[in-house]
Amino acid sequence: MHLSAEEYEKILAFFSRAVRNEPLNLSYWYDIGFCKGKLGQWQEAAAAFEKIAAEDGTRAAPLSLLGLSYLKLHRYTDAAKVLQQAVKLTPDNINSLFRLAAAYFCLGKPQKAATPIKKIIRLNPDHAKAHYGLGLIHHRLGESQAVAGEIAILQKLDQRLADKLQGIISDKVKRSTSRPVFRVS
Repeated sequence: MHLSAEEYEKILAFFSRAVRNEPLNLSYWYDIGFCKGKLGQWQEAAAAFEKIAAEDGTRAAPLSLLGLSYLKLHRYTDAAKVLQQAVKLTPDNINSLFRLAAAYFCLGKPQKAATPIKKIIRLNPDHAKAHYGLGLIHHRLGESQAVAGEIAILQKLDQRLADKLQGIISDKVKRSTSRPVFRVS
């Protein structure tokens, strides 16, 4: 379900009032962080999820969303650290695995990024975003045959992502002036 910004603002106002009455209720902080993220207020989202992590570092969902917040804030080392914790708590959570791969990729560690991506593909062979990410990793590593293999898979799963990956590898100007990045949500 997709809500409008106005609806997220209303939900945020509700939980902001609720947390004033029960500041130790971590569920309220989670909802505040979630709404802040949906509104693109990543610093505030991170602060809410950091509060949860400080109180109870055994909750994988807030750690994963804290990692996402850090990714959005370009705090890749911090993202990798909390996402490693999230993956330890829920090793098969595809969102946490993908975010961890993105953190490693952004840190310039494509081989390390490949491990969680390959696990996602083992869990869900038709995960188009994971195949796209693996294609980016192969591209970064200069493995053109492996990139071609991922494009062939993507042509069956998501033609838009296949075209996007093909565009990245064929556009020499774009490749030399910008670095392809994972898109996380």
